[in-house]
Amino acid sequence: MADAGYGNEENYVFLEKEEVEAYLKYPGFDREKQKRAKLSEKEKHQSRHFKLQPDQDIYLCPQGKTLHFEKEVEEVNATGYRSLKREYRCRDCEGCVVKDIGSPKSTRGRTLSIGPELVRLRGIAFKKLTSEIGVKLRKRRMAEVEAVFGLLKQN
Repeated sequence: MADAGYGNEENYVFLEKEEVEAYLKYPGFDREKQKRAKLSEKEKHQSRHFKLQPDQDIYLCPQGKTLHFEKEVEEVNATGYRSLKREYRCRDCEGCVVKDIGSPKSTRGRTLSIGPELVRLRGIAFKKLTSEIGVKLRKRRMAEVEAVFGLLKQN
């Protein structure tokens, strides 16, 4: 178990390679698990709500518009970890009622940058964290660790 700040692609890949059974939250995990939470208009158009159509390698936005694959981009973080992102673009955003929410400064349509490996790893993490043992571990961490962090910060 660890703080959500450690739930990133680099750490997930390392733990998987080392065969460590990890229960790492990722940023946005708590919002994702709240199925009953009402989403704002802006939240509805975040990438996690776009639906992949793997057989065609396209994404569908919540308005039903198609985002086509454009290119792959390699990103390197501060530690030197390299991750691959796939970029998709909507070619039909003109006149869309939510265009300004999705990409207010874009004149070429909404773009979506997806890290396929991170998506895969977050799916695994979500299943583990919401499993019976995952729920128990998260509760235990709150009781055993958070109080200590609070006291350390206060002192």
